[in-house]
Amino acid sequence: MNAHLPFICCADREFLTFIWIQESAILGTDAKTKKAPSTSRALLMIVGLNVFLAAWLTYKTLYVPSTASGGVAITLMNETFRPMIDMSLVYPGGKFELPQIDAKVGGIGFPIPLGKRFEATLSFKDAEGHEYKEKFPIKPLGESLIQLHVLPVLEEAVIKTADGKDEDVLKASTSKVRVLTSYQAAVTQSIGSEK
Repeated sequence: MNAHLPFICCADREFLTFIWIQESAILGTDAKTKKAPSTSRALLMIVGLNVFLAAWLTYKTLYVPSTASGGVAITLMNETFRPMIDMSLVYPGGKFELPQIDAKVGGIGFPIPLGKRFEATLSFKDAEGHEYKEKFPIKPLGESLIQLHVLPVLEEAVIKTADGKDEDVLKASTSKVRVLTSYQAAVTQSIGSEK
């Protein structure tokens, strides 16, 4: 260890101790015990940093809205082949209502001021007066547009043919629909990229 010390022409013991402490700090050793410092402090710092990062990620994922506006954009698509009359979408803290959405319209869009996972209930009637009510979860995914596809549920039924025979067929349910969720990425365009 003394090979690293510069040549000193004085015999002052306090001065040599001062130089030894400076060299110990540079080399990472303890000046009194001449040992390398224990790794417990470094390990404690790494564990503390990991706990902090895990807490921060949990907070950002579960409690902070993902979108800048603090809500989500939803498009409701009627794919039931029947008009949805007196449609209502109920979510925590609000409701969206429309008198009618025709089949295969392409979608009705609206914002919802919730940025985290929530339960929604869709209810409507068809042209024959059958009532439908479905509860389903909605989980925002960043700034993606949420598309709700309302599809018919097919059930087995027996019908009579023209010659009087019974025929097994699948037909749309008069009490249930299926709501499928899909996501469309946000469309962004940087300034100056138009050509």
